[in-house]
Amino acid sequence: MELFARKMPLPYRMQDLVVPEALRLELELMAAWVRHRKKVLETWGFASRAPMGRGVSAVFTGAAGTGKTMAAQCLASELGMQLYRVDLAVIAAKFLPATEDSLGELFAVAGQDPAVLLFDEAEALFGGGGPRAASRRAEQPGGPLAGELLDRILDYEGVAILAAGER
Repeated sequence: MELFARKMPLPYRMQDLVVPEALRLELELMAAWVRHRKKVLETWGFASRAPMGRGVSAVFTGAAGTGKTMAAQCLASELGMQLYRVDLAVIAAKFLPATEDSLGELFAVAGQDPAVLLFDEAEALFGGGGPRAASRRAEQPGGPLAGELLDRILDYEGVAILAAGER
């Protein structure tokens, strides 16, 4: 895992987070889904109705210093899970020829003991700019990385968070 991600400390608890009540409720809902997923899917029989997307995924946005990483640390701490920070810029730059294999390996290792994966710098994959910018991005290295990452997140049964700064 260390090749792709850095294990983050978990010094914060949910009560340390100062956010609007609506956001706090969303974070608590995420934690509740992870805690009760097995009961809902297996005991209540919803597994056949949800073949994909059994994990939790979220997008945290905001300017630098607004608490995206802290919120991820609080969530991981609340769940008793490890938090790994994945720098997408590093994966794209360092592993571009083998991006699919690299992401596959990352998610395979993370899937052995589901963790919270925080994908930093996600705005590099999903920047704004309208239809022409979107088509240009599809031809750029980040285009295939974005699609592959989203496919892997759908299959991941842990928690995946895309952190994006404001553009």
